[in-house]
Amino acid sequence: MARKLDPVKIQKILAVLKRYPQGVWFRQLVRESGLPASTVHFYLKKLSPIVESIGYTDEYGRFVGIRIVRLKKI
Repeated sequence: MARKLDPVKIQKILAVLKRYPQGVWFRQLVRESGLPASTVHFYLKKLSPIVESIGYTDEYGRFVGIRIVRLKKI
């Protein structure tokens, strides 16, 4: 069953990202949004057209170590 997107959760994530136009650490985004890390991760994947992640990834594309998230510049 497909997981439904919650507009309130999206707004919480976007509100934090708007406060940090240069980017925010993933853990800080989790803390300030008040959402679980797994939920933030899920929504960042869904928001990939407007959100970018910068950091180190392993050979499978998973983030390891440093991860900064920001809104894409349009």
